[in-house]
Amino acid sequence: MKVMVDESIVLSVENLSVGYGKPLVSNLRFFIKPGDCLGIVGPNGAGKSTLVRTILGLIPPLSGSVSFLGEKVEQLGPEKKIKLGYVPQRTTVDLSFPVSLRDVIYMSLVNKLRLGMLMSSSVDDLIQGVLSRFGFNDPSTPLRKLSGGQLQRLLIARAFVNEPVLTIMDEPTSNLDPAFTDEFYEILSQEKEKGKAFILVSHDVEGISRIINKCLTISFEGWELKDHA
Repeated sequence: MKVMVDESIVLSVENLSVGYGKPLVSNLRFFIKPGDCLGIVGPNGAGKSTLVRTILGLIPPLSGSVSFLGEKVEQLGPEKKIKLGYVPQRTTVDLSFPVSLRDVIYMSLVNKLRLGMLMSSSVDDLIQGVLSRFGFNDPSTPLRKLSGGQLQRLLIARAFVNEPVLTIMDEPTSNLDPAFTDEFYEILSQEKEKGKAFILVSHDVEGISRIINKCLTISFEGWELKDHA
């Protein structure tokens, strides 16, 4: 019997407990629909990043389940994995590595090309478009010339280039300069209007308040989910 998938649900978290042996977050329940933006806030060590890694399928849940587009995250095939974007909080990047901005974005497109989901003739236009959107004019710029804020913009651009249905970002504005932070939230607003969904883990509660419509607060005592006007 064919299982019907509710296409109005992008991500479903059911009775989820996460942690390493001992639960950090227990019995968590929420869902994400197209156009949603969920903010996740709370103190360091309460389990925010562990939750993100569990949602992405990088570590197994202690109990409960996470489904993305109707499938358990641990069972996602490559076609659906491409639709789930991620901007990590800390990425070890060797700035001396001899690659250009174009190379970094291109590497994010390799799986899409292999799966026949993208024509090679459109790659350069796609790369130029996403780099321009995030403030880069020259795709041949060496990685070593980037500042911390520019590197953060590049990592976000790398996630966006595949046009994921849901993008999870862990402290995405931590290294952005104030001027581009405003632009970043404007880009998210534009993407939300197209039906794209986001999860933002952040200590910048005031900043993400501009864009989120739900807020999950995680503390050492438990969790609370509220709608955010």
